[in-house]
Amino acid sequence: MSETKQKLIFEFSKNSVEIIKVHIGQNDKKEPWVDVRTWFLPKPQEPGSEIATKKGIRLSGELLCKLLEGLKQAQEEINRIEEEAKAGEQASDES
Repeated sequence: MSETKQKLIFEFSKNSVEIIKVHIGQNDKKEPWVDVRTWFLPKPQEPGSEIATKKGIRLSGELLCKLLEGLKQAQEEINRIEEEAKAGEQASDES
């Protein structure tokens, strides 16, 4: 099955030689998907030189909702850990 349409939704730099791109598209049966993938920049100074890597995930729209739910929980946990770390730093500064 080949994809009939895809659209770049968002991208951001991971580091000096990698970017993360988010694409959406549809397969031949018109089922939507989202693809989040690392792209390698072999020549960062040359626009359009990026190459898609195997590092990524493609999910159906239904599974995207489940992933977003998991990412929200992960963000909440990261926020809790950061708050605990700040509280620990403040307590040690007061000692």
